[in-house]
Amino acid sequence: YCHLLSSVSNHWAVQILQHQGEASHPFNTARIAALSLVRCSLLPCSDTTDDADLQPAVLAQGVQPVLIYPTATSKPLDTLTLQPGNSLLFIDANWRKSRRLYLQSPWLQSLPAVHLTPTSPSRYRIRKASRPGYLSTLEAIVDVLKAVEPSGKGPAAGSMLSVMDWMIAQQLALRPASD
Repeated sequence: YCHLLSSVSNHWAVQILQHQGEASHPFNTARIAALSLVRCSLLPCSDTTDDADLQPAVLAQGVQPVLIYPTATSKPLDTLTLQPGNSLLFIDANWRKSRRLYLQSPWLQSLPAVHLTPTSPSRYRIRKASRPGYLSTLEAIVDVLKAVEPSGKGPAAGSMLSVMDWMIAQQLALRPASD
């Protein structure tokens, strides 16, 4: 899909904590964001990553993150007020692993958190979401950027969804026809 990628200028920095299991997954959508967004960084993590490693890696970017993740105390996205120096922090892992990463990290739990309320189902048809309303990492990034980027810039992030749609169509075309 590299031939379909285009550079997307984003005002707010995007940071993605990427679980090692996702890094090599062939249907990883965070890579599309990392290759497209001008201000995006992938930060590797694993089941054994602790706050002593996690916090400095995130803060090394010189920004205070806002966690985009559904928690018991997260607020709806439309209540998010970003300040200069904030970044948008996403966790790229399956839901079970992302929850484990979140629960084992007091630092992640201390961050201000917001959650999405998707208005349409996920387009990511090649992997199953554990619950309705769950989105792929890329879909979450695009939805947040559409909400927070200055007028006219958020929709450009939607071009990344076209790349994801192409990747999905290619994979579905390779599946054997079911009887």
